[in-house]
Amino acid sequence: MREDLKNLPVYAAPTQTDLVVLANNENAYVDWRDLLSIDTHRIDFNHYGKSTHDALRAKYAAYVGLQVANVLPGPGSEALIPLLINALSTESVLFFSRDFFRYYEIAKVLQRKVLTSDVALGITGLIATAQATQPEIIMLSNPNNPLSIEFTRADLIRLLDETTAYVVIDEAYAEYGQVSVVDLVDTYPKLIVLRTLSKAWGLANLRVGFLLANSELRAYLEAVQGAFVLSDVNADLATQALSYDALVVEKINALKATRADFIAYLASKGISVNQSASSFVYVNISGSDRIQQELLAVGIQVNTYADQGLRITIGTPAQMTQLQQALEQII
Repeated sequence: MREDLKNLPVYAAPTQTDLVVLANNENAYVDWRDLLSIDTHRIDFNHYGKSTHDALRAKYAAYVGLQVANVLPGPGSEALIPLLINALSTESVLFFSRDFFRYYEIAKVLQRKVLTSDVALGITGLIATAQATQPEIIMLSNPNNPLSIEFTRADLIRLLDETTAYVVIDEAYAEYGQVSVVDLVDTYPKLIVLRTLSKAWGLANLRVGFLLANSELRAYLEAVQGAFVLSDVNADLATQALSYDALVVEKINALKATRADFIAYLASKGISVNQSASSFVYVNISGSDRIQQELLAVGIQVNTYADQGLRITIGTPAQMTQLQQALEQII
């Protein structure tokens, strides 16, 4: 066993059934149970199934306005991160100082040198660090997780224009914000965009994500990825779900309305919160570790960051009312 990995934490989802979970950025707004179905007589369970999932690719390509040749599905967008680091780097990767925690863990497991740029310096700082250190990959989430802030399209184009690395933009929460660079994958040969059905589409249990890139880069990454990474069952359910885009937009707007109400509530209490472009909010508050534990004691789970902030998933209106009532007693 590698000594540097022995203390790597095991990620465990909560098992307490009566817990209000506002920590995992899961989507409580879309209920798929009566909309999706599988005909088990059409599934050949004895064989690995399709390797290319053409119907799923075509459906998602149409959704994002690209060609099928731009789309590579995977078992959740998180599983595509090690593929990219393995296929496109041998030495170093550059992240913001605060971003999706799995970036750092995966890079460590793959024994890449992790470079960071202070997120407070934004894209300008990221460009300066990239120019000084010459990483092979620059990876960032937009909107940022956990801070919920969104970088502008103009800034992302500057990043592409002024650096030489592969640039991976993780757009897991893009449907909740205003900015996407999906349409630029054929313009910039080193641009890769990650997308998922886990967030806005509310299909976290399916573990279906997408890598979007120019056709040559996509073909190379597909060869490295290997075959049969996604089951026919999950691919079929995801393909069905993609026909309900109007429903998903309706639910996104409903969550945004709840998000606006919660931000207004926090502001009324004098609590600082980042303007959110995602399905969660980041609350700037000292003593967040204590607040997290006191909320957990009354059956509500949120995330705390270095005792200086809370990341809170936007739940249903009823869940957010329950949270506000608890906060009234704690803060």
